[in-house]
Amino acid sequence: DDSLLDKVFIENKLQYLESFEVRKTDRLSMATVSNLLLNCDNLRSIMDLTAWTKITEEDLVDLKEHMHDNNIDMKLEDSLDRTVSLYEICQTQLKEKYQPVDWFDGDWFD
Repeated sequence: DDSLLDKVFIENKLQYLESFEVRKTDRLSMATVSNLLLNCDNLRSIMDLTAWTKITEEDLVDLKEHMHDNNIDMKLEDSLDRTVSLYEICQTQLKEKYQPVDWFDGDWFD
């Protein structure tokens, strides 16, 4: 969640990070986006904010307006209109290659 990335930024500002991509999350919000923009001077893309459930359509509109008004070149979404994302393709191939294990409950952040 946002607090995990807050801890990361304490140790490492990620000033050389150029691309940040998290798909389908209900843990990250505009607080993470703000931290990325404040700390990562070389950042050129933050993907895919439309799949972050804590970010509203209004948040995205405001962010895009801010980027435009301040002449910031930031990629926030895929320019291609795909029916299947790269994330879904990779996820499917990983599921085919690796079988699930019984001991993992699927929650990394507890």
